[in-house]
Amino acid sequence: MSSRERFFECVLNQDTDEYRLHVRAWNAKDAEEEARVSLHNSGVPDRGTLHIRDQKGVEILNASFAR
Repeated sequence: MSSRERFFECVLNQDTDEYRLHVRAWNAKDAEEEARVSLHNSGVPDRGTLHIRDQKGVEILNASFAR
């Protein structure tokens, strides 16, 4: 297991909008939680799908997002 945090790209897709965040986390689940907090604190409205990608752009997790 790696002893360093990794970078993840988190993309929230909604009907007409897309939000991109880059976070550092231990794993994809932690990156998802970090993205959710950031999106909620920024007041991102409505619902969508949150995609978590590794540094190579490979999607490793996706989840529903609702405010």
